[in-house]
Amino acid sequence: MHRVPPLEHAAVEDGLRITGINQTLIEVGASLSATTSPGGHVLTPADQVELALETALHKKRTTIECVTRLVQECAPQREGASVLRAVLARRPVGVAATESWLETRTVQVLRNAGIANVERQVWMFDRHGVVIGRIDLRIGWVIIECDGREFHGDFEADRARWAALHAIGYLVFPATFRLVELRTTEFLRSLRDLSAKAAESAVLLG
Repeated sequence: MHRVPPLEHAAVEDGLRITGINQTLIEVGASLSATTSPGGHVLTPADQVELALETALHKKRTTIECVTRLVQECAPQREGASVLRAVLARRPVGVAATESWLETRTVQVLRNAGIANVERQVWMFDRHGVVIGRIDLRIGWVIIECDGREFHGDFEADRARWAALHAIGYLVFPATFRLVELRTTEFLRSLRDLSAKAAESAVLLG
């Protein structure tokens, strides 16, 4: 049987084979089957690899250029490469990495609902050009802040930023784990209602 050579040289430490992050993503893709998220949603192998890839990108363990190049060079018969290719194919060109598991899951939930025009990690400025801050996700005039403890621990700073965003016409939607994962239908319905309200407000503001 023909053996496909590894994409990256594996190191051996204490008798254990340690692969690089890019090859790990491919090998993980080959070993996964569909599973369920904490909220009971089906996660395909591509969904699971996407969660791992975004974490690796955020932690600067790899780059999208490096992953893309290695996948392009990968032999067609290599298991797992097709899963990673699918992840790359559905990832918009040039978008920033998400910064948390909840943020990635929110993107996945929105995409599954047919909401694809999602901007990630956007720097926002007030009418005078002063920096308000960087927000998680933006859809038109609605800003989604993935309100998890890992990155949103400063209650006062968050609310001050949200107030500044309201002042320039945006509506802020705090997306918690419980809402996104456990009350998904409610989350999507509320988001659509808020988007309609934001669009009306934007017209009135001119």
